Amino acid sequence: MARIPSSVVAASGIVGGYGVARWTRQRPLGGVVLAAAGTAAARQWQQRAGGTAASALTAAYVAAF
Repeated sequence: MARIPSSVVAASGIVGGYGVARWTRQRPLGGVVLAAAGTAAARQWQQRAGGTAASALTAAYVAAF
C-alpha cells in the first residue's frame, strides 16, 4: 500500500477542515477533519523525524488553521 506524503495529509486537513466547517455550518465537524488529518500527519512526522520535530510541525499545523 502506497503511503500518502505527510505534506499532502496536512494540507488536506487544513483545507478540508475549513471546507467541511464552512459548507456544513458545523464547526465541530470541521474540527474532526482537522484533528484526524493532523493526527495522521503527526504520526508520520514522529516516525520520520522524532518527537521534537513532530511537536514543532504539529504546532505549525494548528497555527496554520
